[in-house]
Amino acid sequence: VAELLLKTEDNRQLFDAVRHLLPQQQALIWQVFYEEKSLAAIARESGVTEGAVRHRLSKIYKRLQSFLK
Repeated sequence: VAELLLKTEDNRQLFDAVRHLLPQQQALIWQVFYEEKSLAAIARESGVTEGAVRHRLSKIYKRLQSFLK
């Protein structure tokens, strides 16, 4: 039970951090983790390179880390 509570708390903190992202950043996180789209597919749909998607994700991850510290 304690493990489940800790996991629930971690999920809540992550969800709260994602809510602080810009809408476009939230959408990218949604596509990657919930829709499980490949970076190549996201790049095609967005009209950018796969490298640009990777760069955007890198910036998002850094921002999330700052919220979760």
